[in-house]
Amino acid sequence: ARREAARVRERDEAARREAARAREAAARERPSYNAAFAVNQRVEVRSRGGNQWFTGKITAIRGDRLYDILYDDGESEARV
Repeated sequence: ARREAARVRERDEAARREAARAREAAARERPSYNAAFAVNQRVEVRSRGGNQWFTGKITAIRGDRLYDILYDDGESEARV
């Protein structure tokens, strides 16, 4: 009975360590800020930093407040 209890405690402790590692890994992958926009959100963007505005939608959030955009004309731009 004692050996079985010890094995259960070891298994539970291993599961807790694995869960902690998974939480830490998820926190590293998550941006440290709240993104101002969301994937598939429609936006108006100045393409390549120019003066004209173009409509499109966000296809990816890259972090550091950068986004990938698919413009309505079919062109795309990364890390805007």
